[in-house]
Amino acid sequence: MKCPLTPILAGALIGGCATPPGSDVQPAQQRLLSAAPSCVTPRQCEAMWAAARRWMINTCRYPIRTETDRLLETYNTADNTVPRTVSSALACSVTKMPRPEGGYSFVVVAACSAVVPPVAPCYPPVGESIARFDKSLAAVAARVKN
Repeated sequence: MKCPLTPILAGALIGGCATPPGSDVQPAQQRLLSAAPSCVTPRQCEAMWAAARRWMINTCRYPIRTETDRLLETYNTADNTVPRTVSSALACSVTKMPRPEGGYSFVVVAACSAVVPPVAPCYPPVGESIARFDKSLAAVAARVKN
């Protein structure tokens, strides 16, 4: 199975793509899932997935390459499977991960290939972009309860 965007950011946080059936979720992965925007009802999950797609189109500066019911990924991915030039443009991935207690968490990864970030920083900045992702999905979750 190909792991979507597991570079420094995602790899350090979740340590892999998925938890095998029947295994316990690792504590670091539990913390990541509990911090990520999450949904409970099917209607809420659908609305948040649509919001994640809109965020990707409006924030990430590469077109969507992969779009499934659990993965959105741009071209020029941050996992360097596609050769890319040095750029401050964001490459992004959003994964809809099942939560142990039910529902899904929306885990976002964003990165750029800027060689020296202070000189050629990612644009928009990764931290700000992820914060906007979290805020926009939390707003949808609050608005769509059922």
